[in-house]
Amino acid sequence: MMPNPPSIPNWRNKSAGFSLVELLVVIAIIAVLGALTTVGVRGMMARAHESTCAGNMRQLGVALSSFVAEKGGYPNPNVDPAHWDRMLLPYLGDPTFDFTKGVNNPIRVGTEEAAALGSAEKILKCPADKVDPGVGQFKRSYSLCNWAINQSSGTPGGWSNGFPQITSPLQRVPPSLVTEPHRAVVMTEFWGPEKGPAKHVIGSANYSVMFGFRPMPQDSNPAFYHKTNQNVLFVDGHVESIPGNITDVEWYAKGYSPPKSPTK
Repeated sequence: MMPNPPSIPNWRNKSAGFSLVELLVVIAIIAVLGALTTVGVRGMMARAHESTCAGNMRQLGVALSSFVAEKGGYPNPNVDPAHWDRMLLPYLGDPTFDFTKGVNNPIRVGTEEAAALGSAEKILKCPADKVDPGVGQFKRSYSLCNWAINQSSGTPGGWSNGFPQITSPLQRVPPSLVTEPHRAVVMTEFWGPEKGPAKHVIGSANYSVMFGFRPMPQDSNPAFYHKTNQNVLFVDGHVESIPGNITDVEWYAKGYSPPKSPTK
């Protein structure tokens, strides 16, 4: 007697696709992975922007040092023919071009000044700064601290760590007057409003100077900067990332500037 042949499964009775639950699970997994990837990419971009911005500020610090070595002090609009960014442009771009002819007017696209900007156009702009600079203008994301442009003794904010007030505005401030250059901030990020065109543009005096004893975001939302941090340049040339919403107490605790005005 012949054995019975093995039974053949009837695959036609089985489902050929995924069930609704399985499809929903797969979609949910894909959505989670996509969200994690997006967050990771954004985080990497933010860190890259902050790093590039810090590199920009270091280059600006080198340009400042070169200017100081040649002129004896920081740029001063009361002495120099134009504001600080125009005075530094020969140390960042075309050294043969006279950028002081525009005085404190914005440099505009399509002009001789624009052609001479070269790499300086990127150095003066933080890649995370997305504020519209306005039609035909170049963005500037940094401001010089006002003590560096020689404020007179009656002007608030005209001093820093170990920095005495200079009563005459008609002289450049030499860095040698700063007794603690590793704690004295000379430049900070200072962006325009989150909405509307920026007033901080290359060649313009608007927002080119940070008034006050310490950096502070113009926009009320600190996340407008590098995930709540700002880069600042110190007199000694190093750059630090500090919280954009740092309090006065925290600022003074770090020793960045004295908590009271100096004796006149």
